[in-house]
Amino acid sequence: MNVSFVKVFDKYELAVIEHNNSKYEVRVLLRNLPVSFPICDADKYDDAHEKANRFLDMYEAAKQYNFQAGSGGMTNEEGHLVSYDDLFITPPDQFSSVFEGKLQ
Repeated sequence: MNVSFVKVFDKYELAVIEHNNSKYEVRVLLRNLPVSFPICDADKYDDAHEKANRFLDMYEAAKQYNFQAGSGGMTNEEGHLVSYDDLFITPPDQFSSVFEGKLQ
């Protein structure tokens, strides 16, 4: 297992992990707790890095609406959830409208 990309932001670390079977996993680790959760998988190195960067864009949009990264998706204090699966099929220019829609 190799870690090929790490981005530290807020209270998280974002890692792309290459497993022994040449599969890749994008994973978020909480910096102050021994907790981590997967965001997505990829078959190729470039795809994994693209998804990691896309996650960072999702996260920036989520913060504007008080959503935080969690297991399975972005959640807010009221318990509204936007799944990572939904976000990965959403065009980046529409992230804000997805979070805004959950608040209405």
